[in-house]
Amino acid sequence: MPTITHPYPVLRQRLLEQGYQAHAPSPEAAELDAEACREWPCEGCGHAGLTYRPFWHPTERSYRAVAVCGQCGRVEEF
Repeated sequence: MPTITHPYPVLRQRLLEQGYQAHAPSPEAAELDAEACREWPCEGCGHAGLTYRPFWHPTERSYRAVAVCGQCGRVEEF
């Protein structure tokens, strides 16, 4: 997964400003990706389980899924 170099609130604000909405494109995508995040350890600190944060741009039909570590704050897009 590519590591994002700025904090999640900054990434979230940038995506919202670009027209993304804070949800997945479908309930199925949300379920699968949230489950994957819960199973992944953080590559930075090893904390078990990441928080899933989805972003969907309906006009561009672009989906960006982000995993956030609740322990160290590391942000990764997958």
